[in-house]
Amino acid sequence: MKSWKMKRYAVNPAAFLIFAFLVLSVCGQPAAQAYLFAYPEKGQTPEQQALDDQVCQKKARGKTKFDPAVMLSPAGTSMSAMIKQRKAEYERGEKLKKFQMVYSDCMKSRGYAVPVAK
Repeated sequence: MKSWKMKRYAVNPAAFLIFAFLVLSVCGQPAAQAYLFAYPEKGQTPEQQALDDQVCQKKARGKTKFDPAVMLSPAGTSMSAMIKQRKAEYERGEKLKKFQMVYSDCMKSRGYAVPVAK
């Protein structure tokens, strides 16, 4: 009868911690809300609100050179690919904040209340 022995694999503790951090940081955070909702304060009709929303989204895309509708492509499974993916997600988050700021300012100037989560 054969006895089964568990094979041991050497794992670099630093690499394991980096991998665990990347997995937990990607899985543990909700996706950022791309578009904000604007509440009409001056009796704007739904048609006017849709037009203002479209104009302000276009303005925000133009000023920030960023479109929140464009998603990131998935990374590979290597450590360097995961690190690059995490960096890209961080940069996307920063661009999204700028986009939301421009969009919010535009909608406020047109008479809307735009609550922004901090």
